[in-house]
This record gives sequence, structure tokens and C-alpha cells, in this order.
Amino acid sequence: MDADLTGHPDRYKILLPQQLPFISYPNEWSPSQLKDAALLTLQVLHIALDHGMIVKDATPLNIQFIQGRAVFIDTLSFEKYDPSLPWVAYRQFCECFLFPLYLQHYLPTGTHKVAGAYPEGIPATITSALLPWKSRWRMGVWLHVFLPARVRTIICPAAGRSISTRTKLLHLTANLGNIVQQLNTSAVSPSTWNNYYRRRSSVQPIWQQKKNSFVN
Repeated sequence: MDADLTGHPDRYKILLPQQLPFISYPNEWSPSQLKDAALLTLQVLHIALDHGMIVKDATPLNIQFIQGRAVFIDTLSFEKYDPSLPWVAYRQFCECFLFPLYLQHYLPTGTHKVAGAYPEGIPATITSALLPWKSRWRMGVWLHVFLPARVRTIICPAAGRSISTRTKLLHLTANLGNIVQQLNTSAVSPSTWNNYYRRRSSVQPIWQQKKNSFVN
């Protein structure tokens, strides 16, 4: 928009957001949706860094799904990048994205339960207590879960000053992206509704009617 609605001399541009027809929340998402949202958050961070900016938060609420595609919607999350500072949203990313996905990978019960119980993110101390013993053999779990749980705080690994903090940040986010990409989001624990239509031949005609209605 070119109209000056602020009256401020330093204004650059006024954004007119697209109006979304439907708002969804992380406790309503499938594990694969949370995974897509996590990967998009890291992708947006990389793009922001290329333009001298950074995202100051990493909450799933920054993401919405439009026609099945994850879209970053919070333009107020961007601020100018200060190379002398670590990524302040690292802890939030872990608690809101990485830890629920780790729990889903090792204890496949769905990420919606964690999002519902911990809407602001699940702490490292609780995550480490829930993860099975075999997860301790994974370096990523030690670095991002068990180590922070022991010191009872999550410090961004890019906080050092020996080399460029931006370089460390890129290494960190690449590591997070590789971990998230490899986590399994498809497996879920058995429930009454697993393969419902396949197991109940009496409802097969109903299932066929539903399929036809979607196609038509």
C-alpha cells in the first residue's frame, strides 16, 4: 500500500495482510504439519539472515496452513540482525518444535497432546524425563535436550565469540534442520480408529460414498 496511514516520516511501506479464511492451532495439527512448520521457520530465518534480518521468536503461531501449505504469517517477528548476539529464539524453537517432534519420534502418540498441555513449549527437563533411554545415544538429543536439562537453561550454542556468530548460527540451524528432517512423524500408537474402514467391512460402502463425494 502507498497510502500513509501512520503519519510517521520514517515509514517505508504499509502491508495489507491477506485475510485467512480459517485459523488453526498447533494442538490441532498432525506431527507432519508441526514438522513442516519447524522446517519453514528455519528456512525463513536463513532468508532473513541473507537480508540482514533475523526472526526474534520461533513459535508455531507464526505459521498457518493455507490450502495445505505452511505459510509464515508474522511480519512483526523480523528485526535487524546483530552479529554480536546469539539467536534469542533458539530455546523457543526447541521447546515448541524440536522437543515435541523428538517425543513423537520415540513415543509416537501425536504432537497435539504436547501442544495442548504445553502451549508455550515443553521444557527440556520434562522432555528429557519422557524420552526413552535409547535416545541418549543420539548426539542431537544430548546437545539440545539432555545438556540443557542438566544445566536447567537452554543457551544458544552460537553464543561463543571465537568465530563469526553468524557462521555458528548457520551451523546450528543447519543441524536443527537435519535433525527435524530425519524425525519420524508418520508412526502413531494403535487406536480404535487405525485402519477403521479396512477392519470393518460393513462401513466399506460408506467409505466409497465419501471418496466419490470428494472426487466429484
